[in-house]
Parts: sequence; C-alpha cells; structure tokens
Amino acid sequence: MNYSFSPAAVLLLSASLLVTGCTKDTPSPPEIDKAQLANAMADFFVDCTWKAMMQTTMGFLSEADPNYPAPQSPTREEMRAQLLQSLEKEENNSRIVFNQEAAQACVDIINEILPLCETQTESTNISGFEEHCLAIFVGTQPVGAPCARSECAPNHYCAIQDSDSGEDDCGVCAVAAQLGEPCGEIECAQGLNCSYSQAGDSTCVQVDAVMELRWSIEGDECSAEGMECGLGMLSGYYCDAPNGGTGVCKKLGIAEEGETCNPTMTSGSVCRYLMTTHHCALDLENSDLENDIYVGICAKRPDLGDDCDEGLQCNALTSYCDSTADTCSALKALGEPCDRESQCGLSNHCDGEPPVCVPNESEGDFSLEDSEPNPICE
Repeated sequence: MNYSFSPAAVLLLSASLLVTGCTKDTPSPPEIDKAQLANAMADFFVDCTWKAMMQTTMGFLSEADPNYPAPQSPTREEMRAQLLQSLEKEENNSRIVFNQEAAQACVDIINEILPLCETQTESTNISGFEEHCLAIFVGTQPVGAPCARSECAPNHYCAIQDSDSGEDDCGVCAVAAQLGEPCGEIECAQGLNCSYSQAGDSTCVQVDAVMELRWSIEGDECSAEGMECGLGMLSGYYCDAPNGGTGVCKKLGIAEEGETCNPTMTSGSVCRYLMTTHHCALDLENSDLENDIYVGICAKRPDLGDDCDEGLQCNALTSYCDSTADTCSALKALGEPCDRESQCGLSNHCDGEPPVCVPNESEGDFSLEDSEPNPICE
C-alpha cells in the first residue's frame, strides 16, 4: 500500500512540551542540521503519531479481520529520506530562511515526547508543536510580492490566484487577518482560526483546542452526529448516545459465525472476518425497519459458483461478484482486464489504460506529497 502525506501534515503529526530557555551562562548548543531534524521528525512520526493514529482510527480492522491487509508503518529510513528531501527543498528556496532557534526547540520537544509514546498511558499534549515545528522555515516575501505557498513574511499569507493553466500554485503576498478581524476571503494569521457565525459573519479567533495524541478513546464524551469516536468499524468505537444527543465512546464487539451482529456496523458488534469471508446477514424477523432497528446474524459470504448481488458480496479471498451473471467468479490474474478493484483481490488492484490487474505496492512504501520544488512565481 502507498501512504501519502503532505510535509505539513507530517509536521502537524509531530511534537510537544515546551522547553525552558537557557541562562546567560549556559553555552549555546551546536546548530541543528537538516539530517538531525529529519531524524527527529521521523522518529516521532513512526514511534508516536503513526501508532496513535493506528490505535484510534484503523487498528480495529486487524483485530476483526486478520485476513485483511493492515496498513504498515513507513520505515524509519523511508521517513528520514523523504523528510530530508523536503527540508532540503525548502532550504534551497531563496525566499525562505531557516530558523535555527525554532529547529532546536522542535527537536527538544520531540525528544521530550518520545518516552511518553513508549508508555502510552495517557493522552499526550502536543500543543507546543505548532509554535516551533511549523516555524522552522520563515518566508521573506513582502506585501504585493509574487509567492508560492509558505514564501510570505510572518503575519502574511500567499493569496493564490487562478491561472489559465489551472495550476493554482502562485499568488501575491497579502496581510493576514489578526485576532478579532474579519476573515473568510482573507486568511487568519498562524495560530488563529476563521470562525463563522450563524449570520454568516467571520472572525479570526484563538485556537482553544488542545492538540494531543490519543491512545484510547473509550469513555470519551461524544455527540451522535460527531466524529469523536473515530471512523466506526475502522476505529472500533461508536458513540453510545441513546437519545441522539451526547454520549460516550464505546468499543465495538466482534461476533463469531452464527452470533448476533449489527448490519450497519455503527454500534453493538460486527462480524469477525467482516472484510473478507463473512458478512452480517439481516435478520428480518428480529429487526424493526420502520424504527431503524437492525439485527443481523454473522454468516459466510457466498463463494465460487454461488449466487451474489450488489448487497451480497463474495468471499474476497477467492472471488468477486460477476454482475452479468450474479455469480461469484474466480479472481482475475495479474495482467487480466478489469473494471473494478474487487476483481483483482486484496493483493492487487485495477489500474492502467486499458485497466488491468496489477500488484499493490509493497507494504510500507511511503511518499510525501509536494516533494517537487515550489514553482517559481514571478
């Protein structure tokens, strides 16, 4: 599988805890170079943010269906190489300067937080991250100067302009809106969010939300319509809010073949092997469809030669549902023509022109978006 993150997203997934400054008598620490910075960020992403993300958003799939290929962490070496590439790209941009003080603070923060990621005993506050790790490179372009993203001086932003080519990468530097000022069409300064009122007005406000890594969300307060409990069957949690208001996050159960399950996969239990060989068959006798009460029984999916339809998919390890005959047909081999992913199995996917079954990229393959240099904006 291939996992793609923007460099900013990787940075936003990395750091914590402010470090007190040195006294006058304390010798200045050696300067942080790009390799040290890339190493620290890679360690933090692999050891902290990836683990937290997997445990609270996608880890449940591995538990519920061991047959399903679980996303693999990018290797430390992959992360280091691509972060270093991204840092060097910024360093080679004459419109951006490297902030040594922020880089040192960023590395210090990461070194303090890494041991907490090992214990995983409590949520880890990383609110100090933005102040330092997002300030490593500072733009220098003044108001009205041409720019690409991130090239404008502090308290400014690059107002991207539409282009004839459709490549909306360039713009001109403009003054960012400050605390309490109108926003919307104008971006807020770093550390502020644009808040909209019911009347449609918008104002820059202080960010109050605490940035933290979560190792467990069970028991957290949630709302029936919110995402506080993660991504349903991916996270393994749901919001238990009986009256549709507020409630608490509870862990989904895993039902074996023949046991009761919830076909909607939004509460109660889901079937083991739900992604590959089994499904939750609707039990009409015990369901109340008019009142949105759904009860199911875990059962095997149809296999080769069995009947199937859009609502009843085949055993994903051996077959796919051939819609022309409503029958489970054998998975297509590498190089064979295809028109949808399910025809190629879990280890391959449908791609190309004309589309054929091709192998998935190796587990752990990782790339940073925006690895190309910024465009030259004149």
